[in-house]
Amino acid sequence: MKTLIKIILIFFVLMFSSKLEAQDFQYFYWNKLTTDSNSLKYKLPGSIFQYRPALKGSEFINDNWSKGTVILVNGDHYENLDLKYNSLLEELVMYNKEVGAIIMLDKPAIAEFTLVDKNEKISKFRKILVEKISKKDIFLQVLYEGKLKLYLHYKTNELATSIYYDRSGTLQSSELRLTKTYFLNLPEKGFIRFSPNKRFFADLFPDQKKTIKKLHRENHLKYKNTDDIIKAVRIIEKSIIN
Repeated sequence: MKTLIKIILIFFVLMFSSKLEAQDFQYFYWNKLTTDSNSLKYKLPGSIFQYRPALKGSEFINDNWSKGTVILVNGDHYENLDLKYNSLLEELVMYNKEVGAIIMLDKPAIAEFTLVDKNEKISKFRKILVEKISKKDIFLQVLYEGKLKLYLHYKTNELATSIYYDRSGTLQSSELRLTKTYFLNLPEKGFIRFSPNKRFFADLFPDQKKTIKKLHRENHLKYKNTDDIIKAVRIIEKSIIN
């Protein structure tokens, strides 16, 4: 009788395990909602994330887990999560302690998210439709939003390269390379892809070329990094955009 009971118990355990594997954790509950949440126990969809081979480069813009917040399209807030942004797949990945798994969150459910780096700097990403580069919604980093709106798009591509051994000793013939693309969203003109430089703004506002040259000279505007670009957009907006 005891043997029969053991067999029955093992059978149900195996059935339960198989069911979980088949579902691939497609849905899971995350119950740490804030007071800003407007629906309790929202079923946040996602699936198990599988790492790719150890190619040169990275498929993430942040290789280490970053604390962050996810805001869903229904307004729910999920805070203090462990997040990575996969710029190869353009998807948000989360380590879920509740199930002990790495989950790729379902993009249609997400409105925006933040990542906090080691220096406590917060980067905000918003899901936006930019028809000039994609017919689908993409995540853009929000750099500045005034009358001029400045965004940054991260995209990693797998490119062919000479053969090499990866970290595991396996031969590989491709590597991952990250591309950063800046976008301005202008009143009446919409999204414009651009390479940040003085000439771009002079061509963008041809009636204000002298003013733009003067602004660059007086404010020592440069375009070496993202902070420089944000500064330039702020100054140009203040002087030119009514």
